[in-house]
Amino acid sequence: MKMRTLLGMLLVFSVFFSFAASVDADTSAVSFDQQTTTYSNTIGGGSFGFVFTPTEDLLVTQLGFFDDWMLSNENGDPGKEGLVNDHFVGIYDAASLNLLAGTTVAADATWSDYFRYSTLAEPVSLSAGSPYYILADIGVDNYADALSGYVLSGIDGLEAAFYDGSVSGTSSPLDGGSIFIDGGDGYFGPNFRSTPVPIPGGLWLLGSGVVFLIACRQRSFLSR
Repeated sequence: MKMRTLLGMLLVFSVFFSFAASVDADTSAVSFDQQTTTYSNTIGGGSFGFVFTPTEDLLVTQLGFFDDWMLSNENGDPGKEGLVNDHFVGIYDAASLNLLAGTTVAADATWSDYFRYSTLAEPVSLSAGSPYYILADIGVDNYADALSGYVLSGIDGLEAAFYDGSVSGTSSPLDGGSIFIDGGDGYFGPNFRSTPVPIPGGLWLLGSGVVFLIACRQRSFLSR
């Protein structure tokens, strides 16, 4: 009986910790694996970003904006000293152009791996296989384009997108402008962090382990 109880406890703890690890692991959609070239916004307006398709159901927890302050310029000198502007970043449904998630990333927001991130008040779910836009007002800050070294996490189908209007928290759906797909890898610009939606099967296994453990304890009590 003790062996059954031990096996039940091991099942519960193993499923619980694997489930908890998957829930807590926020991952950047686009991560740079080498230094990249940056550009300034010579257009003077518009919003830059990319179209993408999740490869699994995702919960978006943070939106970010590119900050190259740790990169070096062509002469090997340190790059500029952080962002000049705050930037609104939004994720939009590609079919309806409705705003699904949006927040303003402050110029002094927490910096990590070439992006500054702001946490959403509520996580937003994205469905696997459905296309979305992520766009940001660039302002006078730099962005990265046509990256040669990056890693994708949980998304695919990356293409550069330009919206010839200004995105904001009230622009849902997008109106007053047009979206152009440029065919490059993407304008970064915006980025996001997410975690996979918990798998129902994992929850079922966790519940089964708890029930098994309770049953073992009851049988042990009744056999006394």
